[in-house]
Amino acid sequence: MNVPLVFQLNQQHLNNNIPCNMHDVIKLYQVGDLIHYPGTCNAHNNFYARIDHITPKSMNFTVLDMITEGNNVKFYLTNHIYRNKTRRPFNLIDRINLY
Repeated sequence: MNVPLVFQLNQQHLNNNIPCNMHDVIKLYQVGDLIHYPGTCNAHNNFYARIDHITPKSMNFTVLDMITEGNNVKFYLTNHIYRNKTRRPFNLIDRINLY
């Protein structure tokens, strides 16, 4: 079974991020964006995820596997999905750098 590649970018672009919160009134993020979650969420700590659903005060996201190949990183889907997470800080990876 092939695991879908979701994002691929140069490793240095992981530093281009925007601090956000899941309960932000003005949301700079959207469904499909790549985020870095620096905290702990159940069994995961300091991980990357894709936003799957957004409500006014919460979000759902899928944890991504990250593979480094030279100066590039590739993110693949996993089956680890978190639903209705609230009041948590995360970093939005600047979507301009995604390809």
